[in-house]
Amino acid sequence: MNQFRAPKAPIMALLLAFSLTSCTTDCADVPSPATDLNYAGVWKTSYGDVYFPKYEGNEVRGAFWSYPESNGKADNGRILATVDGSTLTGYWVEDSGDSPCESMRDGSFNWGPVHFEANEDFGVISGAWGFCEQQPEGDDAGWVGVRD
Repeated sequence: MNQFRAPKAPIMALLLAFSLTSCTTDCADVPSPATDLNYAGVWKTSYGDVYFPKYEGNEVRGAFWSYPESNGKADNGRILATVDGSTLTGYWVEDSGDSPCESMRDGSFNWGPVHFEANEDFGVISGAWGFCEQQPEGDDAGWVGVRD
């Protein structure tokens, strides 16, 4: 089973330190996290922190590891999604939960659909989620986040 665990804070700090390099040549071609128009990075959201690693193509596997009711933990929370421009569509999955589905997704009975839409500069995302096969209704934007 392929499991993704969110990096711990010290590891995230170390990764960030290694990613911050100084330019010794022309840096015009080097994108900065603030100008990258994609979902990669850490988002502070209405349901806690969400992390999407740097990705190529349109497939991304992210993680969420805290939300208000979880006392700072999500049970191996992950997001498996496809990105099309500013739209991210896929599924959230946790290892355990109060409303298990009848079928499994990514090794768990605890999952549901999720979608996000990013604003023009990818500084804000808004979206919604559902349980199992239940799609979010209308333009519910109850899951809102900003880059950390």
